Amino acid sequence: MRVSTSQIFNQGIQQFQNLNAQQARTQEQIATGKEVLSPSDDPVASTRIVQLKDDLARSEQYQDTLDMTQTRLEQEDGSLSSYTDALARTRELMVQAGSGSLSESDRGSIAQELKQVKDQMVSLANTQGPQGEFLFAGFQGGEKPFTEDVSGNIEYRGDSGERSVQIDDGVTLKVNDNGRETFEAIPSDRPTFNTQASQGNEGSGRISTGVVADREEFESFYPDDLVVEFSGGGSEFTVKSRETGEKFIENEAYTSGRSVEVKGMRFEISGEPKEDDTFTVTSGDQQSIFGTMEKMIEGLETHPNTPGGREALKDTIDQGLANLQNAEDRATEIQSGVGTRLNTVESTQEFLKDSDLLAEETLSDLEDVDYAEAISRLTQQNFTLQAAQQSFAQISRLSLFDAL
Repeated sequence: MRVSTSQIFNQGIQQFQNLNAQQARTQEQIATGKEVLSPSDDPVASTRIVQLKDDLARSEQYQDTLDMTQTRLEQEDGSLSSYTDALARTRELMVQAGSGSLSESDRGSIAQELKQVKDQMVSLANTQGPQGEFLFAGFQGGEKPFTEDVSGNIEYRGDSGERSVQIDDGVTLKVNDNGRETFEAIPSDRPTFNTQASQGNEGSGRISTGVVADREEFESFYPDDLVVEFSGGGSEFTVKSRETGEKFIENEAYTSGRSVEVKGMRFEISGEPKEDDTFTVTSGDQQSIFGTMEKMIEGLETHPNTPGGREALKDTIDQGLANLQNAEDRATEIQSGVGTRLNTVESTQEFLKDSDLLAEETLSDLEDVDYAEAISRLTQQNFTLQAAQQSFAQISRLSLFDAL
């Protein structure tokens, strides 16, 4: 077979191009440190590399979420610890208040400290998380959950929502406890009542939390509720049963600071109500910790230092202590749940770190270049290219004229 001079040159050029391409690829591998430079180099390895990088990116997002969740849960745990300390101090004060030898001045001093403890509890219930959200507001994290209503009583403005985040594939974790379950819906040891001003009131009238002045009479009325209605331009008020409409006080003259006692319940109305303003006195079997605190404070300040008054104060203290125990039990239960979730966060963090380490090792095996092998290969390719160039130079000089 005859081989033309042009074929020899074409084959030589093609060989040089192939060798140069191999050398350039090896140089790029050494420069980038990557074995696989394009999917065509190794389609199977390239697919696995993409999967591993996606897994590592997703794991990084989970780690960020876990770090934020851990901070939030640790803040909640700290708030609950301070809250239980406040409950313990309240118990000490209430036991002290139960002493029959205390004067009205002593009671007043205890009531003042209880107010300070209650303010501390409100502050703890309004704890904000690492991003400024209120931890105990349910889904309403942007709104302060516990505020004073028009009567100065603490009311909950959040909801019953519990936020969750995804911390791993198919794994979600609750990151907050709502204020209603934590501080509001506390079982009451005995039937109790709560007071509230209607949202539509136009005057500045306020109603106190109230206390049970006669336990037997109140429980015979339970579970009915009271409605206080103002008329005569706010100068008169009527108290009636919300269920039957029976009137217990009708068109009585109103003066600010007036103490009202109906069906074993005593409360105080102050300020300047207007025509058609109303207040409700709702009986029930639950009471917020703030309601418990307010009733104990009001009991210390309003129960007279008489045999009957001391008996009513004893009832207030006994119920308050029992309700404090219920609040402590609820706080302990919720704090235990927070601790369990913190353990879940820590174990998930460790699991993700171990998974990341394995993924990084596998990725390195697939993707990273072996520098010793690559440098050796580059040296060989250089030698091959030089040999090819020298051989081509010799072959290109061959001619039939040299044989003549």
